[in-house]
Amino acid sequence: MSPKVIDANTLFGTYPRRKVDASPRSLISLLKKNGVDLALTVSMKGIFYDYAKGNLETLEVCSGENMLVPAATIDPRKYYGDKGEISELVRRGFKLIRVFPEYQGWPVDYAPLKRLMRELDSEAVPLMITSHAYGMATKIVELTSSFSFPVTSPR
Repeated sequence: MSPKVIDANTLFGTYPRRKVDASPRSLISLLKKNGVDLALTVSMKGIFYDYAKGNLETLEVCSGENMLVPAATIDPRKYYGDKGEISELVRRGFKLIRVFPEYQGWPVDYAPLKRLMRELDSEAVPLMITSHAYGMATKIVELTSSFSFPVTSPR
């Protein structure tokens, strides 16, 4: 039987700007309470501190819980276009790459993001750009229209 409800926009870990219980246990409890069967999730450590360490934490948390699917994050400010980084994330089981321009303070038309997108174009992994700004969907469409990977922006 295939999953009925999939949440593609979940986070766990420490949120530095608010006091919230975003522990993996709390996330799983909230998902079950709301009838979610699967959730793509990312560690906030990867958003706010160190994306490589956050991605390791995501793999650890997801490996012990069937309803959690690992999503990787990359901070373009620290991404140098190392050949193979994206393919290594895919090989390790990540099903989605997420970026967070507003939380990290960089513009969506940032050259390092474009470098990341060129590498993503050779892999079959979707990109999710998390932004709450008006007009951002239009900018994302314009920015990604020449690439073949799927793109989404939650609102």
